[in-house]
Parts: sequence; C-alpha cells; structure tokens
Amino acid sequence: MDKTTVVGRIGRVKLFEGDRPRLCFSLASDRSYKDRSGQKVERTQWYNCTIWGSRAASLSRYMAVGDMTLVEGQASVSTYENRDGEVVASLDLTVEDVTLLPNGRRKEEAPAPAKAAPKRAAKATRAAFDDDDLPFES
Repeated sequence: MDKTTVVGRIGRVKLFEGDRPRLCFSLASDRSYKDRSGQKVERTQWYNCTIWGSRAASLSRYMAVGDMTLVEGQASVSTYENRDGEVVASLDLTVEDVTLLPNGRRKEEAPAPAKAAPKRAAKATRAAFDDDDLPFES
C-alpha cells in the first residue's frame, strides 16, 4: 500500500450528499528552490482530494479556502481532456486522514466552529501526564 502525505492550503471545497457522502476539495502545496542560475523558483502543485463517508459532511463544516491542512491518503494520476481539447494530467488523493493545522489567523478572523471540533495537531508534553497514569515504569 502506498501512502502520500501533503501539507497545503485548501482551494475549493464541495460536498456531495447522498447515500454515500463525498467531500471534494483542492489542495495547493507550495515549493520553492533555487535554479542553476541562483534564481528563486516557486511552484504550486495542486491535488484533487476526495473523502468518502460520514466524515465528509462533518469535515466540510470546518474547511475553508486558504486553511492550512495536512492530508494522508492514496495518490493516483488521472487524465482528462480540457475545454481546449488538450489532454491534462491530474494528481488525485483518496484521503484517509485529515489534520486541520493552525492558520495564524487572529481569533476574530477564524470561522465559527460548529458542534464538534475535528482532530487538530497537538504536541503532548511529559508534564501533561502524571506518572501514576502510565501503565509501565519509567
């Protein structure tokens, strides 16, 4: 099984409801490097992401354009013909896990949360655990 991890900013978000809900969103991952002449080059790679099932509807309430997000899933490449008749390749991700990352927004700019918050990236520290709670000796 292959697994791909991508961190980027959300582009568009669209929820398709029905018997089997599907959340489709685009994710832009930026990369910068210096070319042979020393010039800085910036590239954006777009991914078409899809989440299936009950998580699709609940996550759609928390995702907004520009949000920094980490996704993990299976990658594939598909091709299609665009409006100009050109064959274009697309990077697709069938998402298995999503982590909404801090955006650096000020509190008043952040969208209002709905009922239950999704999983957020967090750091556990040793001080957060009592040694009596551990099932083994340190």
